[in-house]
Amino acid sequence: MSLSFFKAALLYTADCVPSFNATPGNDSHYFSVLEDAGFVTLSWDYDAGGETVRYVDLLVWNSWLNQLLQVARKPFNQPLQVFDASGYSGRVTFSERATFTISNITRNDDGKKFKCQVYFNSKTISRSIGLILAGKLSTFSNNRVSQNCIYRQLEIRHSWKSGLVSVVMFRLVVSLFSMSRIFYVLLLCIVPGDFTVFK
Repeated sequence: MSLSFFKAALLYTADCVPSFNATPGNDSHYFSVLEDAGFVTLSWDYDAGGETVRYVDLLVWNSWLNQLLQVARKPFNQPLQVFDASGYSGRVTFSERATFTISNITRNDDGKKFKCQVYFNSKTISRSIGLILAGKLSTFSNNRVSQNCIYRQLEIRHSWKSGLVSVVMFRLVVSLFSMSRIFYVLLLCIVPGDFTVFK
């Protein structure tokens, strides 16, 4: 057999390995939603590489226990299982491929790290995403917050803080100047002489 045949066989084998081709944050480590959105949809997609999916898991990292907790499992052609110990019982639904929707999100969900694991016959693939609850912004579309809105919110906060510091510094300078004038008047009253320093 020729060398090109083996190269083609290797490339074909590499292409057939199961792998993710889409994540909630588009390969980012975090996914942002509005704080008052009420729900979040975490959608992963994958290339099965010709293999059969056994089941899909959603897990969450518990910082208190320092371990991953299983939130839900979707076996192939079977109903979704949601586990009470995770704290998400009655709040998780599943749809196509590897999409989990979590309802009734609160500030307690902010910063949580979720992991999707897809089990095949030959291997398991996994991908994690951190959930960020953004402040109440005016733009919200398809469960995603515009990064421009987030940056604008940060700019407004920074400008507000800078303005406050400027006002405080100005008032401090005025107060020091007023105190110096008062000190000058008192000095004239106590010590005779010609003081022209502050004139």
